Amino acid sequence: MNNKLKKIVALCLAFAMVATVVLPESAYAKTKKTANYVTRAYVLQQVEKLIGATQTSDDVIQIKDVKKSSPYYKTMSIAVNAGLVKPDSNQKLHPTKKATNKYVASVLAKISETSTKNVLGKKTAATKLTKKSLKTFLNQKFPNVVSKSDAKLKKGNVIINKPVTLNDAKITGDLVIGDGVADKEVVLNNVTVTGKTIVRGGGENSIIITGTSDISDMVIRQVNNKVSIKVKGDAKVRMVYINDGSNDVNIVGTVGTVNIVGENLKVTLTDAVVNTLIVADTAKNAVVEADKNSSIKEATLNAAGTQIQGEGKVEAINVNANDTVVTVKDAKINVKDNVTPPKTNADNNSQTTTDTNISNDNNSGGGSSSGGSSTSGGSTSGGSSENPSTPDVPKVNYVTDSRFADGYPKVVTDKENQKITITYKLKDGVASEEKPAKIYNLVTDYNTNWDATTEAVLHGHLGVVNEQTHEMVPTEYYDFLKITDAGEHTVDYKIMDHATSDGLTTYSVIDCDGKVSDTPTKIAFDRDTATSVVKNKVYVSDVYINKAKDTVYLYLRSELDQTTVTSAAAFTIKKNGQTLNDIRISKMELMSKTGEKSGPYVACIKLSLNKALDDSTVNYSLYYAGTEITDTVGNPLETFDRSLMTVSDGIKNAYTSQDGQYVSFEVPVYQWMSYTTYQEIRDDLGVYVDGKQINQKNWSYSWSIGDMNIRVHDTSLTNSKKVELKSVSGKTLYTAAGDKLDNLSANLEKDREGSISSAVFDKKNNKIVLTLTENSSFEKNFGFYDCNFMVKIAGKEYRLRGNSYVRPSNAGYIIEIDKDNLKHLDLSEVSEFSIKYAPIISADERTNDWNDLFAYNSGKPVDATDYIPVTIQ
Repeated sequence: MNNKLKKIVALCLAFAMVATVVLPESAYAKTKKTANYVTRAYVLQQVEKLIGATQTSDDVIQIKDVKKSSPYYKTMSIAVNAGLVKPDSNQKLHPTKKATNKYVASVLAKISETSTKNVLGKKTAATKLTKKSLKTFLNQKFPNVVSKSDAKLKKGNVIINKPVTLNDAKITGDLVIGDGVADKEVVLNNVTVTGKTIVRGGGENSIIITGTSDISDMVIRQVNNKVSIKVKGDAKVRMVYINDGSNDVNIVGTVGTVNIVGENLKVTLTDAVVNTLIVADTAKNAVVEADKNSSIKEATLNAAGTQIQGEGKVEAINVNANDTVVTVKDAKINVKDNVTPPKTNADNNSQTTTDTNISNDNNSGGGSSSGGSSTSGGSTSGGSSENPSTPDVPKVNYVTDSRFADGYPKVVTDKENQKITITYKLKDGVASEEKPAKIYNLVTDYNTNWDATTEAVLHGHLGVVNEQTHEMVPTEYYDFLKITDAGEHTVDYKIMDHATSDGLTTYSVIDCDGKVSDTPTKIAFDRDTATSVVKNKVYVSDVYINKAKDTVYLYLRSELDQTTVTSAAAFTIKKNGQTLNDIRISKMELMSKTGEKSGPYVACIKLSLNKALDDSTVNYSLYYAGTEITDTVGNPLETFDRSLMTVSDGIKNAYTSQDGQYVSFEVPVYQWMSYTTYQEIRDDLGVYVDGKQINQKNWSYSWSIGDMNIRVHDTSLTNSKKVELKSVSGKTLYTAAGDKLDNLSANLEKDREGSISSAVFDKKNNKIVLTLTENSSFEKNFGFYDCNFMVKIAGKEYRLRGNSYVRPSNAGYIIEIDKDNLKHLDLSEVSEFSIKYAPIISADERTNDWNDLFAYNSGKPVDATDYIPVTIQ
């Protein structure tokens, strides 16, 4: 090689070495090997565009893995200023690390003022993202990004990232006023927000709420500027939650509750009316200044160093912390035991130091804060309050009957005992021995997107979905109190072990002196608070084995983290209780990675055996005692030893009613083996009676994992002989054990009519037992609403409340209505009464309602009965 060529080669090598050493790894342009996945810096860049964040922070200099020469330096500096990320214990942000669903969720949680788990939902935490999947994630969370005033909104959360005026909009989710508003203003005119309104941007003129706007919860976490909230005209802002931590906040207009959480904040009230002011124990050195045109009905000071000053009027101040200062005029000051009274302006204050038993309930999972939310003027108030002890997100929202004492009802969560306690207290003079108050209450942790009506709470459910189907919405827990004084009364609810809670909502209705609450009192916890009450595990629903006896399907009640479904050795097969050493799991597969595919709250693991089981016995079981498998938020799979069940072939229990208008049958189709969505099932499954396809609106289905139960109501079915089910498109149908189904047809039999033969009140156990007529059969083990029964006592009629079940017994089928459903009646002193079945929806109206009694086989709703006497034992 000549010298000239050597120099060229050397120069090229040197250049390559310099490029390798000096050029940093780009956060945005990746090598071919990793081109499919985005980095954390790329995620932050896209989120910053979403919220309009542009302001940088000098604090990024202290971060070890972000250098000024880095192409992502500005991105990381903006992210630090916006509070989207914080360095780890080693002062690193890992900008070039591949981003996972969990990381994206953690960033979006900062914007949404919620938890990472809440944003993550059923997504698999460890899954890495491509640019396309990141875009999908962001669009799912924030389908609306508003930069212009004439924006058209879809359902879901909204981000405003520029100064705009938003008119005549209903936001069905959260509203984020983003950093891009900067020091300008956003006007909300005739805007209703059903979720939280989170203020990150805005200046001194800031957020103007006018017209008929209705804002439930406003969270102020301004990053860079002083912010003002101006409420004008008939607009409503029910709660302002201030967790800014560094900037001043000015409030103008009428606000239900102001809750200060961040430290060292100054909140100024200008021409403001505030029903309840709460200074949380985290809000040290808070200063509240009320001008001469402002007023506060009640203030509760839970933080040391709090000051309330100015020329405004404060009616009552509850002092629960030391080192406070109160210089407003003529406030009644109530000081908790062992707390130093505040420093006051003795010339201007009329101070009363009393112990009002004020407490700040900082129990696990949240609870109500003292100070309450009740207001006078009508049976319900629009005020709201929350637990101030948790600074990340409002935990409790109130709509409260004004007859409750201030701060009541209170809800305390107890994770150790897995229960919640609701404490009730009425105002002085509301209830007495002569005019007792009846309080009906409900608790739900599943249907939390449904608001109960007064009538529904009285009946022990959440209400009717719509008037066309008359389908009722169930609740999980219900109780009743009879109160004759102004003391405290408590109710405990044991919360079930599960990981599928949507939240936790309580409803209460007061019936006193002829006046029933117009609207139920509502206390709503978020999902994080609700699930913090239970010791969550992943629970097993069913375990099935296929016909060939070489494949097991394990159905679970939570979506699984696919990265943990890896160890087949964690499972063993037992025969008659003994482990089979020659049978092992040869392959393990997570059948679905989303709840949509596998059905609501159900995941499926497919376990292939190395050889088929001996068919001479069915006493096999699947055993698991590992710790490896978890759901997407880290809850472990329970230890279990469950029998392997088989699935029957074909249609069974195919019956028609005596009048020929109802048909019911069971099929072993497992929908989620064959279909992806609910709509696919309805669009593709065809029900045929005597060869005629039934209109979809005339049939409905329910299911367990092993069987679908299909009920048909069609007036043209008289003397029908045969029923069939098939895929209209020719799709293959499968059982829950993975076996194909080919011929789904059966001959129809006539069902028998039935009614109630006798009723007994078991006085010792405080329950009513109803026996069904001999040789008749009703839907066994089927839940229905007790408000479909009425009792008559001394000529007066009462509806029952709650839920019961039809159960088999030695005497046939019985219905047991237990003491919890009868508390509002107090039958202990009753010498005689009668009962009848009187469904709220009459038989001719029940076109598609499966929530009451049916003939077991045909699915025909039972007609109303006459009163029959109840035997008291």
